[in-house]
Amino acid sequence: MPVKYGYYYSDHKKYGAKYCKCGCGEILSSYRYTYKKGCHQKGQRNPQWSGGRILKNGYIYIHMPQHPYAIKTGYIAEHRFVIEQIIGRHLKSTEIVHHINKNTQDNRPENLKLMPKIQHHSMENTLYSRENLIKQIKNKSIELKRIPFAKDFPNHKPFYRLFGSWNNALISAGFPVNVNYGAKKQRNLICGIKNCSKPYYKKNLCQKHYNSLQYTKRRHTSIISVNSKSA
Repeated sequence: MPVKYGYYYSDHKKYGAKYCKCGCGEILSSYRYTYKKGCHQKGQRNPQWSGGRILKNGYIYIHMPQHPYAIKTGYIAEHRFVIEQIIGRHLKSTEIVHHINKNTQDNRPENLKLMPKIQHHSMENTLYSRENLIKQIKNKSIELKRIPFAKDFPNHKPFYRLFGSWNNALISAGFPVNVNYGAKKQRNLICGIKNCSKPYYKKNLCQKHYNSLQYTKRRHTSIISVNSKSA
């Protein structure tokens, strides 16, 4: 890397280039510095360092900044790295590592299977069909002896992808809707204003009445502020 000689790099002309201590290969702008900006908190020097293992989107990632396919933060998916160690090469972008027991955090070699992306998509479409998902809900209710929640499944994204919400999935499986579950538990209610049958939006109102209420509040506060300034 060529050394820049200027106002910030004048020390390099006299003493030679000084590189960042973290090993990123960047040239420091002055001999007073030890790390490049942001490098002093990378990896183990970060106060939120968790030992090099994080959970992202349901998958376990390990810190390996030297890996050619590591993401920007220096992490790589552990299940892909385990398969790479077994077959002795880096995986291609067209290859997928499938978890046999559907638990995406179980990265044991016997639980991982390498397959092409096209084959994995076709298998997922068959595995997460409407009939199979409804069967999983019924089997889980028999196992737990109650109406299951979405959090009872290691991977509940297919239910939301196909049915739109967990309550819709329960209705399709023949179970009553669990109104007490979820942040949007009152979506099936109607507006609280008399003679208004529109669906519930926020604060026991439909979207039209809620917006009019917010407009009235903003107008009222602006009138008070103008009166206070004129007084």
